[in-house]
Amino acid sequence: MNRLKQLHNLRLMVPIIVIGISTGALTGAVVTVYRFLAYYAISFSENIYSFLKEKPVFVAAAVPVLAGIAVLLRFVYKKYPRLMGGGISDTMGLVGGIFSFRWLRSLLGTFTLSLLNFVMGVPLGNEGPCVLMGASLGKAVTRALGKKGEVWSRYSITGGASAGFAAATGSPMTGIIFVIEEMHRRLSPVIIIITIVSVAACRIITQFLCPVFGISPEIFHGISLPPLSVNEMWIPLLTGITLGLFSIAFLHIFRWINKLFNTSLGKVDSGYKIFSILILTLAAGIFSYSFISTGHHLTEELFTHHSLTLLILITIVLRTILTLSANSAGLTGGLFLPTLAVSALTASVLSNVLILTGLIPEYYYTLVVVLGLVAGMSGIMNIPFTAVVFALEALGCSTNLSAIIIAAGVSYMIAVLSHSESINEFALERRIKKEREGKKSKYIEYSVTVNKDSFAEGKELKDIFWPHKLFVLSVTHPEGGVRHSGYLQEGDILRVGCNTYDEENTKTELLSIVGVNNNE
Repeated sequence: MNRLKQLHNLRLMVPIIVIGISTGALTGAVVTVYRFLAYYAISFSENIYSFLKEKPVFVAAAVPVLAGIAVLLRFVYKKYPRLMGGGISDTMGLVGGIFSFRWLRSLLGTFTLSLLNFVMGVPLGNEGPCVLMGASLGKAVTRALGKKGEVWSRYSITGGASAGFAAATGSPMTGIIFVIEEMHRRLSPVIIIITIVSVAACRIITQFLCPVFGISPEIFHGISLPPLSVNEMWIPLLTGITLGLFSIAFLHIFRWINKLFNTSLGKVDSGYKIFSILILTLAAGIFSYSFISTGHHLTEELFTHHSLTLLILITIVLRTILTLSANSAGLTGGLFLPTLAVSALTASVLSNVLILTGLIPEYYYTLVVVLGLVAGMSGIMNIPFTAVVFALEALGCSTNLSAIIIAAGVSYMIAVLSHSESINEFALERRIKKEREGKKSKYIEYSVTVNKDSFAEGKELKDIFWPHKLFVLSVTHPEGGVRHSGYLQEGDILRVGCNTYDEENTKTELLSIVGVNNNE
């Protein structure tokens, strides 16, 4: 029996490793090229805005250009609505088996549309597109394996998503934890292995290619932080409370703006909404480029430079409104970097106040900003473990581990106690509601048999990505009676129940896992 289990494990590991390496390597190569082009798109955008600020007479000429781009985006989004949004929420839907998509269209569309938005200065980030592009490449790998590879699709999408996040942030461990905590919220050996293999392959490729393209694989570097003593732990506590409250406000604003765009202004043509976002971005960018774009350079500046508190407050308000409006209007781009930026800005206000009142020395300014960034990431996205790992890996906070844990933990606790969900969950719920509008779900319950050499044979229930909202109610075997755990075997009869909007698709997906059979 032990020998049989070993053979089953080997049979399981080989495709995981092959798919993981292929997905990770492809994602590392594509994301590196994407980051290289994004760097120049953002630099070009900054030069354009500087030119318009110096010579405002040309602003009038920019308006018809933005109108033309709005018309183009309206056409693309009407024809391919899957290209709208941030990327992470859509990937969550793909990993969960909620959505289906065409990988090549998703890859090319996300790649080009997000770069276009960077040129225009829209305050959205690159990490969401990187995650979705990684997921698309994961799907491509399984498609290349033929019909039998399709059953591995959600595993490869998981690996691609983790590799995409790791490549975008330069944080491999964060990419692994992020997918487990935000997208799956459960542990299984298969999920852990596919993410580790994919991220490892991606990291090797990015470390090789980044010097070739003249970019750094890391998102932040050169941060030096003083260590806090035990009697100064009130600082991360206060920071966690402040950013936890900000996280609640941030989600409420997101809900309000989304309602404004999709309910109050629901009958307004999407082209007008997109055009309004582009005009507001133009106006804000001419005044100060800090108000727009991804927020990456702004965050780096906050680590080393003090700013007037009033200016920071204005930046927080404008960036929050523009970012959430752009996402609600469906523009392609991520929320991760913009969220880090507004969190760092909020922490900067707190840090300046504490310095002005003499409660902390000036050399603690950057530390409070970093603590706030991590606390905001934890509270707004509900990912405390990812936030802590990101702080250690990308921000060099190993000497302040206790402070980081306190700030992230307190912020998350406040968000949970207030029933404040992750912004990615909210965005996913919004997309699901839109796609299922007018449709009715149906509860189905039937039995299927595990066939010999099927995907399910030799695997545990927890290692299988079942169709969305499908639950295995019982497992019985003709010779062994009811079983509640262990490896599935040929002949096992599964009694399953599922709430589905597409019964045929659910059955097809289920039978691809257990093998074609006539038991129902």
